[in-house]
Amino acid sequence: MLFPTCKDLLNIVNESKSNKDERINSKYTIILGVARRSRQIVDEENETGEFLDKNALTVSIEDFEDRIVSIEKTE
Repeated sequence: MLFPTCKDLLNIVNESKSNKDERINSKYTIILGVARRSRQIVDEENETGEFLDKNALTVSIEDFEDRIVSIEKTE
């Protein structure tokens, strides 16, 4: 099992959002965000030829946990 959990990531993403309308309510949205970030990391690795020591999914989750990447709600 990966840590932080999906629920923890949801709380991390919503911490900086003061307006309730901006908050993310779906765990599915978090999972999609992590998956998209993982795909970006893999694509960057393939373009540069420099590969990370860690799995792209792990790096993606850490980016969300460290607040390097966030999810913004669009209309």
